[in-house]
Amino acid sequence: MVLTYNAQVLEAVSWVRGPLLGGDGEAELLGAIARPGRLLLGASRLGDRPGVKGSGTVAAITFRTKRAGDVTVRLERPKALGPALEDLQPVTATNAKVHVAPAEADASAGAGGEGPHA
Repeated sequence: MVLTYNAQVLEAVSWVRGPLLGGDGEAELLGAIARPGRLLLGASRLGDRPGVKGSGTVAAITFRTKRAGDVTVRLERPKALGPALEDLQPVTATNAKVHVAPAEADASAGAGGEGPHA
């Protein structure tokens, strides 16, 4: 999977496996930042386990906001492969539209109003 986003607004800082493909010892998630704004993710079932059907979370990604702005997080060319690396039925994904607003100053909490938040 290739996840793209505006690197001037967001920075991917971590990613963890979701429950769709299985728990510890059943599935694995590998990720790498190819370049700012482009996260490569690979998820797979381990060993001789049967495949899964349905929908759900493959991965959860945590972003750090860098500045205020609007950004779309896209999953480019999502696909699923079988044990022989054959293409499986089409995979669908929905883009996420994110609005990052500047933090509001909160004198009672001692916030200085620095930095954006999602």
